[in-house]
Amino acid sequence: MVLRIFHIKDENVEESLSREEIRALLESGQENGAINENETDMISNVFDFDDCLACDIMTPRTDVYSIDINDPLDENLDRLMTMQYTRVPVYDDSIDNIIGILNMKDFVIEARRNGFDNVDINKILRKPYFVLETKSVNDLFKELQGAHQHIAILIDEYGGFSGIVTIEDLIEEIMEDIEDEYDRDTEPKLRRLDVNNYIIDGNYALEDLSNKLDIDFGDTEFETLSGFVLDLLGEIPMDDSQHVVSYKNCIFNILGIKSNRATKIKLTLVTENKN
Repeated sequence: MVLRIFHIKDENVEESLSREEIRALLESGQENGAINENETDMISNVFDFDDCLACDIMTPRTDVYSIDINDPLDENLDRLMTMQYTRVPVYDDSIDNIIGILNMKDFVIEARRNGFDNVDINKILRKPYFVLETKSVNDLFKELQGAHQHIAILIDEYGGFSGIVTIEDLIEEIMEDIEDEYDRDTEPKLRRLDVNNYIIDGNYALEDLSNKLDIDFGDTEFETLSGFVLDLLGEIPMDDSQHVVSYKNCIFNILGIKSNRATKIKLTLVTENKN
């Protein structure tokens, strides 16, 4: 990719360049107009891909829609059809006991054959693909491609369910915000309102936000914006009423709460008045 952008034909050149040298080339190329910002971001994301773990980009278990195989189908039917999930984890009694993946295409085909009320989910479940949450996203991407899998079930060191990662999640780490067949109307994880105001998903990685907006969050144990902001607040709000907390030149306004975490946060960056 780097060779193509800089019109270099010798493939041995890229192998001899370090990451730092390639990054310097990218910065120089962008300053000179040889490459655009999107190309720079894409290659930087490829480098970050090697250092990222599956748990860094997963959809956490609190946000995963899943169903209990023991529940009557009619209890889940409306949501299955209206929420438009493509693949749904299915568990037996406990969310930590995932027994399969319900592919909605399989479900619809079976429903057309026998009627929605007669679908036996057990018969159409696909085998779940389990991986440790500490697996690198680079290795996970190769594994999912090789196994022709679209979704991985992440497991923690104790065998509990941590979350899910899809092929789309992995590709988005490089390409950013690729639309799948069902997310065309969803908001990006970070949406800029104007020069000083942003709407950000609660599970946005704190390190990514720090790098993107040049915010120093100090030595914190929290990985997501939600965890950091709720720690500043000192409590978990019990409703969606507005809760505002400040940190340095940042004002965080919690816009939504679900499953004991902040789902949406408005960030206002306060600029110093030099007059």
